[in-house]
Amino acid sequence: MKIDWYTLLRDIVIVVLLGTMGTLAIGAVLGGLTHFGQLGVAVSMLTVGFTISGCLKGAGRFLHLALVAFGVWLVVLVDGWVRAPERLPSIVVGLLIVLAAMLVGGVLSLAIRRSPPAPTPTGD
Repeated sequence: MKIDWYTLLRDIVIVVLLGTMGTLAIGAVLGGLTHFGQLGVAVSMLTVGFTISGCLKGAGRFLHLALVAFGVWLVVLVDGWVRAPERLPSIVVGLLIVLAAMLVGGVLSLAIRRSPPAPTPTGD
């Protein structure tokens, strides 16, 4: 599979922005959240981001979403390393959360928009 770097970067930005800004906005509207509530909102917003990304991609979405998940996790890892290096073990475990959101978002995007059928080979 040839990687479309523009699409990959676009989708990483979509998921990261929805995950961070959406969580901050919902937390501000609700007047503060517990850590568990903030985690639930973050997972929900990541799932929405992966759903949008999967709908935009169409064919080959799960491999693309895996690359997006890796990119999102790298962004979170670098951000955590710069801002709070003592929390790196929890950020490493955060890969499981990102992967779960990617799987749920991918399945939802498949339910919303199916991939176009593969072209049938023509006769020789």
